[in-house]
Amino acid sequence: MVFCNFTSVKDEHIDSHLQLKSKLMGIEESALKGYGDFMKSKTGEMTPEQTSVWNAKQTYIALGNAMAMCAELKIDTCPLEGFSPEEYNSTLGLHKKGLESTVVLTLGYRSAEDKTQHSPKVRKNLEDLFEYL
Repeated sequence: MVFCNFTSVKDEHIDSHLQLKSKLMGIEESALKGYGDFMKSKTGEMTPEQTSVWNAKQTYIALGNAMAMCAELKIDTCPLEGFSPEEYNSTLGLHKKGLESTVVLTLGYRSAEDKTQHSPKVRKNLEDLFEYL
């Protein structure tokens, strides 16, 4: 799976989101106008660099949800950043759609013949991973 984000945030992106929210939640679109205006003003204040970072962060929320759902379904996943985004963008024609690739998620079922699947996982212990305040 290739997770992509918009290269910019346009008013029509926000309007589309609010229309969907209205439909799914049974809220009048007019009741969401203030919320939409707020989002448009905040995203309008961002530089292109800030927009790119913010959009990528939003993509990682979707990545986390996809990985959690796959785990529920007993499907293994591995997120990859070590890829060439520009080649993905070019091959998939993403820029023509106002998109850019952010992260790739490989997924599948592990082989019963994979002898490493039962090896201990290398993880930091909780004391080294978290700082308790």
